[in-house]
Amino acid sequence: MRFFVVLLATLFAGTSALSAAMEANVGLPVDFLRNNPRDAAPTRKLRSDRTEDSEQRAISFNAPTPSKFVEWLFSPKVAAAKKLNLAEKIRIEKWMYKQKNSEYVFNKLGLSGGLDGILTNPKLHLYAAYIDRFNKQHSTNKVSMLDMFTTTYGTDGVIKLLGMGTSDATTMKFTSRLRTELATSWVTSGKTADEIFTLLKLDRGAYKIFTTPPMNKEVTNSKLYLYARYLDIFNKEKPKEQVSMLDMLSKTYGEDDVAKMVELGLKNPKMEKVSSLLRGDLLGKWHNSEEPAENVFKILKLDEAGYDLFASPQLNTWYVHIKSSYDRAPEDVMLDVLVGHYGYDGLSKIFILGEQRIDLFKKLPMDLENIMVKRWLTESKSSNQVFELLKLNRGLDGLLINPNLRMWESYRMKLSSQTPEKVPPAISTVLTFYGVKDLSAMLEKAINVPATASIAAKWQHELANKIKR
Repeated sequence: MRFFVVLLATLFAGTSALSAAMEANVGLPVDFLRNNPRDAAPTRKLRSDRTEDSEQRAISFNAPTPSKFVEWLFSPKVAAAKKLNLAEKIRIEKWMYKQKNSEYVFNKLGLSGGLDGILTNPKLHLYAAYIDRFNKQHSTNKVSMLDMFTTTYGTDGVIKLLGMGTSDATTMKFTSRLRTELATSWVTSGKTADEIFTLLKLDRGAYKIFTTPPMNKEVTNSKLYLYARYLDIFNKEKPKEQVSMLDMLSKTYGEDDVAKMVELGLKNPKMEKVSSLLRGDLLGKWHNSEEPAENVFKILKLDEAGYDLFASPQLNTWYVHIKSSYDRAPEDVMLDVLVGHYGYDGLSKIFILGEQRIDLFKKLPMDLENIMVKRWLTESKSSNQVFELLKLNRGLDGLLINPNLRMWESYRMKLSSQTPEKVPPAISTVLTFYGVKDLSAMLEKAINVPATASIAAKWQHELANKIKR
């Protein structure tokens, strides 16, 4: 009888406080990506040599306001966590009255029977409520909800558990709280950002994080999510040692690989938001340091891509950087840099032979090729000049199988459609750079090779007519 007298005296007084204490923050930390002051999202400003009119066309990298940030990122939209009914409240007060510890309650609720059944345990919310009630009564001897989970399953088990979440409101409140307590314990124990990055195995296989759908349909990769929570708490506790997600990923993989990850992540609906934010931070960093297109081209290692240029995801990051940093059309700026590095001959081969990912770039390769040819036409490049630009004048060996010969023929056709009188027969250009004797000998051999027989016969016929004149 005494228990129920005490219960009735305390139960209703603690109801509102208990319910409030059970509420856990579901969303990602506001400073998830941009924890370092120097990484603050800038408002785009064009370089000093630009006009005020140009300034109006600048692109802003501003992310959503802090109050909207959590909702805008991964945060699932869930209802309030499950409320305690009267019987459950009485049960908790009974445990408190009998001074039952967390181990007893943990086992009593069946939470020690294996990871697989924890998140579907209908009494999960009861354990969280008990912990809150216990800590309210024992303010100088508090326990965490995390304690029994790490004691029973270890840290690795808790990390695994956080990756097994569902979209159930109560479960998500629980995993959010458990995630925060685990991240807090790491900060309190002095674990560094590098140590946790390695512990969560984010230092390897990061491509899978951005391209593999997570088990939990409502959140992103659970380890990335957990690391974000750790960084948020770490940076608040140690403001002079700020670390951002971009810092860690860039230090481990390089900015070129980070760009690849986020571009691939943008194709994954569950990673689209975080990928967009990371790319924004990367672009903001280059913006703040006013990196020219040439520098970013090399940072992203596009100067090493070669035939894989239009299959390199980070090419799109470069395009977006240029689009936000220059008044000129981004394709024009890109073409300048590409020609400066690969030359017209190398770039032409990339257009013709290189692998192209239409899913990433759509018509960009074709647009660049058309702009290149249009530039030659605008500059009134002759057939002979383009022959040289494509370095087709460097020797007869392999000339007929050189892919740039196709580009040259294509240009001749376009030029002929505009000014036919300025386009001599193909053989006339070839004879400008090669002698009749050497050319004839090459064609004699080429006519017996299936791959070159057709064009060799055509050139032999044109050469014969040329000699007769």
